[in-house]
Amino acid sequence: MENLEQCPLCKNRGLNTFLNVPDHYLTKEVFTLTRCTHCGFAFTNPRPNPNELGRYYGSSNYISHSNRARGLVPALYYLARSIALRAKRRMIARLTSGKTVLDYGCGAGAFLAHMRSCGYTVEGVEPGDEARAIARRTASCPVHPSLADLTQHRFDVITLWHVLEHVPDPTQTLLQLTSLLSPNGILLIAVPDVSSWDSQHYGSLWAALDVPRHLSHFRPRDLHHLAGQSGLRLALTKRLWFDALYISMLSERYAGRGPIPALVLGLAKGTYSNLVALSTGRSTSSMLYVLKKTH
Repeated sequence: MENLEQCPLCKNRGLNTFLNVPDHYLTKEVFTLTRCTHCGFAFTNPRPNPNELGRYYGSSNYISHSNRARGLVPALYYLARSIALRAKRRMIARLTSGKTVLDYGCGAGAFLAHMRSCGYTVEGVEPGDEARAIARRTASCPVHPSLADLTQHRFDVITLWHVLEHVPDPTQTLLQLTSLLSPNGILLIAVPDVSSWDSQHYGSLWAALDVPRHLSHFRPRDLHHLAGQSGLRLALTKRLWFDALYISMLSERYAGRGPIPALVLGLAKGTYSNLVALSTGRSTSSMLYVLKKTH
């Protein structure tokens, strides 16, 4: 394990422990969330070092890395994903006429395959060996193990669908991705939002904390901070309404509910979280940020 002595965003050394969270999904180990006393950014600390992280993705049922997980929650995930893929493609078509796409952290390649089938030229980055092999078969396109293979490339669209929370150094990652963005390109980042109602309601049971795979736990102000550090400007912010339903159902499962009670309660609480966001301007369970280069 590595222990961070300063905030990854603002480099302040004043840090407070505020929540202990089990790895509900896989190991049941307990991890600590730390909050910066200056900027308020929250992160998992201590956290697995890069050599240790792989074992926390070791399950063949880790949904974004597999096309074969079974059960009610995965089935609902795949249904929502099929709807979301079409929505993502339509949104991108509205935002840009560009046709080259890089999906960073592409998992099993579902987004790449969908975009390629719609006439886009696509590439992916996926560090996981098994997921990368699946993505290459699924999308029939180049999928690289790291950004180091892409230094001469430029893309009209770069996407991170629930990926930035996994990377050890989000600032450095965004700087690298910005360098790969074409002059008029767009960068899309979807992340869970730790300031949402359902996050506050579930606390350590909130499934989107997903420690220790999620190293960072973002709020809108954190993305604004990161954008400024990376030579990007925020062009658009969108609420992701479906995520609260899925995350709430999974959180209810972590609370010990059976499949049907978790489904009913998750739908009810996820809907309530969305209504809170709609009526108060608060974040939804996940948020999408569209960023462009500042120059």
